[in-house]
Amino acid sequence: MEETKISTTYRAQVKNRQLIVPVWIREVCGWKPNEILYFRLKDNSIEVKRVDGYTTKMIKSRIHIPVDLARALNLRNGTIVELEPKEDGRLIIRPIKEQPS
Repeated sequence: MEETKISTTYRAQVKNRQLIVPVWIREVCGWKPNEILYFRLKDNSIEVKRVDGYTTKMIKSRIHIPVDLARALNLRNGTIVELEPKEDGRLIIRPIKEQPS
């Protein structure tokens, strides 16, 4: 059986350091709505994956981004981010640099 690769991304807006994760992204990552998540800062993005241990809990599909990671990437209210789900259960959150008009 051939493995399919998800190459699509989704743009979301940060509000009070929270992101609402669409159902289809949770399904690609294999997450439940109240999953325990681990965050890691990588270059100019945040990698999120499901693990056991000290983490933050997703409640009603909302991810609460830890404050130190939000500050490191300058995520404020209204920041547009790109959500890139991976089939191995990871989610990459990357801020979008808006083009000046």
